[in-house]
Amino acid sequence: IFKNNKELTQRFPDVPAAKGEKSETLITHVTDRAGHDRRYAINASKIASAFGYVPQVSFETGIRKTVEWYLADEDWWHRLLR
Repeated sequence: IFKNNKELTQRFPDVPAAKGEKSETLITHVTDRAGHDRRYAINASKIASAFGYVPQVSFETGIRKTVEWYLADEDWWHRLLR
C-alpha cells in the first residue's frame, strides 16, 4: 500500500515502508514460553464440513480492506490512542 504513495509516506514517516525498509524490521522474536504451542495454525475444515461455512472474502482481500479502512478512518483510531 505504501509503495509509490507519497501521501502515506508523509502521513506515516516513521513506518519502515516510508523509509524504503521492509515491514519485517518490526518483528521482534522472543523465546517461546514453556508449555506453549510453537505454532498457532487455523484449520477451518471442521467449521466448513459441520456448518457449510465458507468465507466471503479471502484473507488477502480481507486484510487489504482492513488496512484501507484504518487508513481512511484515521481520526477514529487516533481518538482511541488518546
